[in-house]
Amino acid sequence: MVGFGLGLQHTFNDLVSGLLLLIERTVEVGDTLDIDGTIGIVQRIGLRASHIKSRDNIMILVPNSKLVTSKVINWSHKDDITKFSIKIGVAYGTDTAKVKRILLEVANKHEEIETYPSPFVRFVDFADSSLDFQLHFWCKDLMRVEDVKSDLRFTLDEIFRKEKIEIPFPQREVWSK
Repeated sequence: MVGFGLGLQHTFNDLVSGLLLLIERTVEVGDTLDIDGTIGIVQRIGLRASHIKSRDNIMILVPNSKLVTSKVINWSHKDDITKFSIKIGVAYGTDTAKVKRILLEVANKHEEIETYPSPFVRFVDFADSSLDFQLHFWCKDLMRVEDVKSDLRFTLDEIFRKEKIEIPFPQREVWSK
């Protein structure tokens, strides 16, 4: 009897959480969520569990209690665009203004990247082996953003090769006496 009661405790928790989701509307059908590193779109919110379709087109059933009590990132709750970034390092001695110009040109030409807010570049660090930059941009297609990032990297690699801009690898100098 005690085991039966403990089993119902989780079910009851999921039911109450389902009602909270439906009343508070913190998660809605169509929202893009990140739950423990899995990103997907909410397809249906049931009383006990919610159906989320992942980027890999896999339907995941998530207990509603997890959506209420766990850390869940809702990428699309109040806005239809989200900011993303990619990192890139170039060799010391590279013209930083030229790198910034190329990064912005590539971002502005990509059809999936929003023109407002405008993409921007940050010179992040003088790292051990590179000058580190971040290209920040906004995108509406949250499910395809990894493809957008990949497109940017392919294009940047091609342009950097043509412009003779080196993407360095970590190096160490060892001195011996």
